[in-house]
Amino acid sequence: MSNLKKKKMEQLRKKKLEMRKRIEKVAFLSITVAILVVVGIHYSGSLSGGNHNVTKPKQSLTDFNVYLITDTTISTKSLEGSPLVVWFMTTWCSSCAEGSELLASQYYNTFRTDGIHLLQIENYNDLNEQGMSLQQFVTQYGGANEPGWYIGTSTLSVTQQYNPTSALDVYYLVNSQGYIVGSGQGLGANLNSVIETLG
Repeated sequence: MSNLKKKKMEQLRKKKLEMRKRIEKVAFLSITVAILVVVGIHYSGSLSGGNHNVTKPKQSLTDFNVYLITDTTISTKSLEGSPLVVWFMTTWCSSCAEGSELLASQYYNTFRTDGIHLLQIENYNDLNEQGMSLQQFVTQYGGANEPGWYIGTSTLSVTQQYNPTSALDVYYLVNSQGYIVGSGQGLGANLNSVIETLG
């Protein structure tokens, strides 16, 4: 083999070696970035206790009345002393129906054991969409006559204050002192983290 061929072979071998080192370096950096992203997502999720936002416990839930399906009225002030989930929902919303079914079948007993009350409020006028009555919704999906589970309606101003974007399914987590400690959308999908935060 000539010297020229040996040099070319040696150069080719060096290029392959350099290329392999670059590939290994890129792979190492990619894996490192992926690990950091996963850790970052996990860390941010654990800070918020799940898929809801944790707010500063300085904002208190305002006192307002809810007109219950039992033809009585309850004020939010009267529920202070126990952790509370305030859930604004619509009767024509599939995630609301699923959330109500999950609460009734799987989570209500845990709420009761942990002393968590639930105030389920139909968004004012069902956000101007045609849906079943609140009584029909409760009969079909659960929550009727359950201690600590209050279901009713409120005023337009209350819906505008706590659901300014007209979300179909929005909730607030209120500690036993009456301060809002979290909020989010899609209560049914976040029940475990709700219990972790308030339980």
